[in-house]
Amino acid sequence: MKDLKFDVIVHVEDLGDVHGGPGEYVGTRGKKKFIEAFMIVLFPPLPRGLGLRYRADIKGSGDTGWVKDAHLVGSRGKRTPIDGFAMELTGARMAEYDVLYMAHIADSGDTVWLSNGDYCGLHRQGHPIEGLAVKIVPRKPNYITLISKAASGTGKALVITAPASPDSKAVLVSAPNGSDLQLWDRRPVHGGTGYALISKARPNLCIARGPGQEAVLKDVALIDGDDSCVWLDDTVPGQWNAIRSRTDLELKLNMRGNPPYADKDNVLIVYPWARASPNELWRQKKATYDLVGGTDDAGLNQVAQAIYNGCYPSIFTGSQRIDMLGIKTVGYNIATAPVFRLQPSALLEQAMLELAAETLGATDAHGAEMAAAEARSSFVVSIERIELIVEGDTPVKTAASLEIAARVRVNLDRSLTLELQHGKLDIAGHPPIEGPLNKYFVPWLLEQLNQHVLGPITIPAIDLLGIEFTTPQLATQHPHLIAATSKVPDTAELPPPSPWPRGKVFVGADEEVLNSVVAAALADVKPSGEWSYGIDIFICDLHLRAKYRIGFANPRFAITPTSGNKYKVQIDLDGHADFEVKCKWSAEPGAGARGQVTATARVEVNRENKLVVIFESLDDISLDWSFNGTPWWMDSAISSILGAFNPVTKLAVTEGLRGKSFEVYTIPTIEANIAGRKFELALRELKLESTADAGHKPLALVTGKTEIKIK
Repeated sequence: MKDLKFDVIVHVEDLGDVHGGPGEYVGTRGKKKFIEAFMIVLFPPLPRGLGLRYRADIKGSGDTGWVKDAHLVGSRGKRTPIDGFAMELTGARMAEYDVLYMAHIADSGDTVWLSNGDYCGLHRQGHPIEGLAVKIVPRKPNYITLISKAASGTGKALVITAPASPDSKAVLVSAPNGSDLQLWDRRPVHGGTGYALISKARPNLCIARGPGQEAVLKDVALIDGDDSCVWLDDTVPGQWNAIRSRTDLELKLNMRGNPPYADKDNVLIVYPWARASPNELWRQKKATYDLVGGTDDAGLNQVAQAIYNGCYPSIFTGSQRIDMLGIKTVGYNIATAPVFRLQPSALLEQAMLELAAETLGATDAHGAEMAAAEARSSFVVSIERIELIVEGDTPVKTAASLEIAARVRVNLDRSLTLELQHGKLDIAGHPPIEGPLNKYFVPWLLEQLNQHVLGPITIPAIDLLGIEFTTPQLATQHPHLIAATSKVPDTAELPPPSPWPRGKVFVGADEEVLNSVVAAALADVKPSGEWSYGIDIFICDLHLRAKYRIGFANPRFAITPTSGNKYKVQIDLDGHADFEVKCKWSAEPGAGARGQVTATARVEVNRENKLVVIFESLDDISLDWSFNGTPWWMDSAISSILGAFNPVTKLAVTEGLRGKSFEVYTIPTIEANIAGRKFELALRELKLESTADAGHKPLALVTGKTEIKIK
């Protein structure tokens, strides 16, 4: 699949129509020339059945409704600016592509890239659109596994599964088996208000509500016009949630029957809510990574050289008694510092091949596959010169080189430690002693280096405000060593080989991590206050007192590779107020509010090596209050009350968030006692920027240079 070709036509105030192509910015910036209309014309050849639609938010008249591609939305020459817009794909091929778009907003700047029905703009804030850019690209699916809270009778997890038979449309629930039949692309649809669940194994089919209770597979071409293919997350708190049908919000995905459930081929149904029974609750699990960290060989060699210089000759010289095969003792002097080469070790691969053949009786093909998999996370450590004095039947004084296969060990507490695993001496001119020394001396030497040099250096597990992460996955991606993890319950997956920073240690976090740490930081931030108000209505002088409280929840960051360390973030608002009303009668009505704040946040590392999030500005606040239990005689006063109350609560939100700084992580200094000396490994010259890996996953990336102090 290739990116689609099209023409973007934008009508700009006083300038007329301006044209641009895919990904090109069309319009002006900072000239106060707003967009009055736009149109997108798709060029052939197009995938059959793929279409585009869009809508605009026009100042003074509101939403236009959806308009098909090649049709103008807005007006020309009437000086009615567009304040916002949204776009989404339609048709049978819609699930194969994403439409991405951004805009420049007057007095606010460029938005992030949005997609698939997201609103782009500042709603009813008087900041019109000055220009926009659009591109339609092949979709990168967001594959997830949907796990039931109800386990099978044998204790196995149960996941939603597509039928293996192409003739069957029934959706099942079975134990995980690693098949693509159990992976689903969660595709936003209907302006981002719902999502479709599209099978990876059968990508032309999606889960839908059937004519009866059964959940069935339907053609993705129906998604656009058939709401039975559209699902929404429910509001059950905690890790497990319900999935409700857009056609009837009381109908949820459920598993037929009562426990104990079979290990396979249980039937997925759509059924009325039954008070959070395990068989109607689900959690989503995806294969991804949310945190990635690593360094290159230059960074590791800087540390290795510093430790060698600080500890030589202790540890790096000595002798060991062998008393095997005519060798009594071996004296050694590691005369050069170890050098790291971050590429998979052929030595380890060969050792694993031999082990598979001896212990598992593995076939050549199977053994080779296992050995290659183990070697992918290994790397090479070389010692160019090690001086040896061998005492025994044939005394030898010589120099050799030593190649070592090394890996990173994940400890029980998920901290990381480097470990030397296999080694091989190359002793020119003395082949008779090479074999015995490799068998008896080298394993002992590696154990000494592991115990006294590498063992004390432990990289602590990341603790971000109590967020739980999976066991790290490790790999060598020349010239880098990479560790990646994901938020529980997702499965950690390594990122693709990417142009990671050179000569530095780095840690990258995705939007999900930022969302989670800021949600934890905001959990106890609840602006509150008291308010009083008086108004003369037709039956009395009305006096009100109110106590209100507002909470922040569900932050949603947007990272773009060009945004530096500043990000747009949307946060949900949830408010409650208790009123005392006095007129000829007294009443105590309550009120609730829902809303959203759009903010600009800056993430940086301060002088104390603390990672902080600072909310620089609040770009938009919407907060809608609704009363309950109000007497009839207050109806005429409600709008006046809200007109006075809303600014007060919006100000409370502003004061509770704008300019506030939240510490989310302290970058640690690693201390290690090696050969009686105390080493401190710290990161300096820390910087934070936005980037993307080779798979276009956006990341907030912290980089720093290693500083080593010896005390």
